Amino acid sequence: MLTTLSEQDIELDYIDITKKDIINSITLEDVKTFLESLGVDQIAMYKEKDYLICPTICHNPLHEAESMKLYWYQNNKIFRCYTECNEAMSIFTLYKKFISVNENRDITDDEAENYVKHCLKQITHIKERKNRGEELDREKYKYTKNIPILDEYPETMLSYFTKYYHPLWLKDGITKESMDRFQISFSIGQNKIVIPHFDINGRLVGIRARSIESEDIKLGKYRPIQVGSTIYTH
Repeated sequence: MLTTLSEQDIELDYIDITKKDIINSITLEDVKTFLESLGVDQIAMYKEKDYLICPTICHNPLHEAESMKLYWYQNNKIFRCYTECNEAMSIFTLYKKFISVNENRDITDDEAENYVKHCLKQITHIKERKNRGEELDREKYKYTKNIPILDEYPETMLSYFTKYYHPLWLKDGITKESMDRFQISFSIGQNKIVIPHFDINGRLVGIRARSIESEDIKLGKYRPIQVGSTIYTH
């Protein structure tokens, strides 16, 4: 889910966090939580060397960001992309790029700052509650927005596909456990990795496929799959 904020979403107590505060105090763990809030689920942390690596969400849509070439360095508090962007950027600039690529629109510096403030304020609340040993009520701090109700496809149609852990994804470090968790399967007839999409209520709302054949990849590595006359898009 893409996360954006309006002015109404920003509580007054977020104002007490300045850009300088963020730059001075942000940690590897904070950056990891920030990336996870954007939907990034592949993050490699190297605490002993004070940096982390994640997919290049600075110039790729989230669902296509595969190259682990975006680094965060704790010593100078910057992201550095080592592929297409080939530039250093702050956490605020990264968020602006993320929204531009995923929502095809530009946001202001203030909007980017507000989201980062929101995220870090949330992180602070969670840390404080952990330190007190209290059980976290994550729903209280989770950012939500109005989500449209999408059409639902019958989940039984997933039985047309085969449970198969494709070597391509295993080589990329995607575990069998992760593929089981997200019900990843395989279309033998189309030679594609099958990725079902569920909404927040667990309803099947779409199915994408990761193309393997070079001719299919030319049309798009990740595209809605078609079975019979039905294209399982959303």
